[in-house]
Amino acid sequence: MPTSCLLRWHHVDWADPARDPRHEDAAKVSGCLRTGNGMRATVRTKSGRVLSEAEIDNLASRAEEGLDLSKWTPRRGRPSLDLESARSREPSPRIAVRVPRALHRRVSTRAAGEGRTISEVVRDLLTGYAANGR
Repeated sequence: MPTSCLLRWHHVDWADPARDPRHEDAAKVSGCLRTGNGMRATVRTKSGRVLSEAEIDNLASRAEEGLDLSKWTPRRGRPSLDLESARSREPSPRIAVRVPRALHRRVSTRAAGEGRTISEVVRDLLTGYAANGR
């Protein structure tokens, strides 16, 4: 089964719908997932937290049971930072900035010592900059 899992998932003949992995028997797919064939040794969440074997088994079991969409409700994203964006349900704009590693370390250390995030510090600095504009 391990070899067939790897071959099945990595060398799919997309011209033949019968060989598409979406049409596999759920037990075969589950076996491949549970034995870890074709998967990385470490599975991380979006935030970077490493999932334990028990958590992976729990997620696999829940996936095998199926998802009841009648009970699904969309989750809200991050709240908007201003009233205008909140009314239009648009996310607040983002500004990406590259900085030297040493500066990032110093800012992170100081912000953490003040109980603030880097985003809060940058917002305060930008607010001051905009207020003092010509």
